[in-house]
Amino acid sequence: MKDQIHHTIKSMVNSFLPNAQVLLFGSRARGESTIDSDYDLLVITRETYAPRVKMNWESKIRKALVNELNLPFDVIIQSEKEVSQKKNLSGHIVYYAMKEAVEI
Repeated sequence: MKDQIHHTIKSMVNSFLPNAQVLLFGSRARGESTIDSDYDLLVITRETYAPRVKMNWESKIRKALVNELNLPFDVIIQSEKEVSQKKNLSGHIVYYAMKEAVEI
């Protein structure tokens, strides 16, 4: 079941952002999830998008995933360049995501 969910997540994200890398982080990546846990996704793109564009994509992807899987999702989009800049900034969400990320 988990593999099927991961496959659906990857396929749906890539339908919006082709070739994006999809990383799962948070309690589900650590194996500490409960029935109420959401899926925290870091979507890494080659292109850098303006904040408003990223928020639009995040919203569309989140809605599509919720509609398809009926599970809660949190989606964060960052470019490869942004991840490179933020992955060592203690306290930043990208820092924590990269420490525990599992690629989908």
